[in-house]
Amino acid sequence: MGIEAASDKLEQASTATPTSPCSAVSGSSDSPKEESKSQPAKPPPKKVTNVSKIVWDELSFGAQIEPHHRHARTPEDIYLLNTFLELSKVEDVEANSVKRVLGAIKFLRSCSYSSIDLCSILAHASAYFAGAYEVCGQRMSLEEQGFVLVVSMYLAHSYTQDETCPLKIWHQYLFKKYCKLKVLNLAVMQVMAFRKHVLRLHDDDLRIRNEALWAAAGEQIQRPMMVVL
Repeated sequence: MGIEAASDKLEQASTATPTSPCSAVSGSSDSPKEESKSQPAKPPPKKVTNVSKIVWDELSFGAQIEPHHRHARTPEDIYLLNTFLELSKVEDVEANSVKRVLGAIKFLRSCSYSSIDLCSILAHASAYFAGAYEVCGQRMSLEEQGFVLVVSMYLAHSYTQDETCPLKIWHQYLFKKYCKLKVLNLAVMQVMAFRKHVLRLHDDDLRIRNEALWAAAGEQIQRPMMVVL
C-alpha cells in the first residue's frame, strides 16, 4: 500500500476495528549505523509444509512453541520464530511471549512484507534484543522478554524498511492489552539507548543472522545479493 493511500485510512484505523493491521504506513527515517558480532545459529531441521508434521523435538524451543502453533500463519513462521529466539540468545520463553512474537510475524506478513524483508527485520531485531538482554536481562521476567522481543522487531522494521507501520498501529494490534502507547514509546527509546542509537549491524554479524533465518524460511527464498559499499 502506498503512503498517500494509507494515510487516508489512518484515522479510521485508530477508531474502528481494522481488517488489516497495516492500514497505515509511513516513510522510515535514516538511523545511525554499526554493531558487534554473534555466533551462527545451528542449521534448522528439515522443513515441512504441514504443521502437524513438524518434529518438535528437533526445534530448540519446540516444547514451548508447540502448544501455541495455531497462532502461526504458516509452518515457516514456526521455524522463523525458533531461529529468532536462538539468535536472540534467550534461555527460555513463556506462552504469552510465543503468542506475541508469532502475532508480530503474522502482523508483518499482513502488511505485505516479503519473506526476505521479514528475515532482515528478525536478523536486526535479534541483535537489538541480545544487546538489551546483556544489559538488563536478569531483571526481565519471561513475559517482559517477549515484550522487548517485539519492541525490537518494531525498531528493526523501522530501520530496515522503506515503508513502515506507525508505532500506534503496532500498539493497537500487539500491545494494547499489555501497556499504554506512552509506555511502548519509552520502551522503544530504551532499546535504542541500550545500543547507543546505533542500529546498523556489522556485515559479518548481519550475514550470519540472515543466513540462519533464510534457511529457516526455506530454500524457496531467492536470496538477495549482498553488496558491500
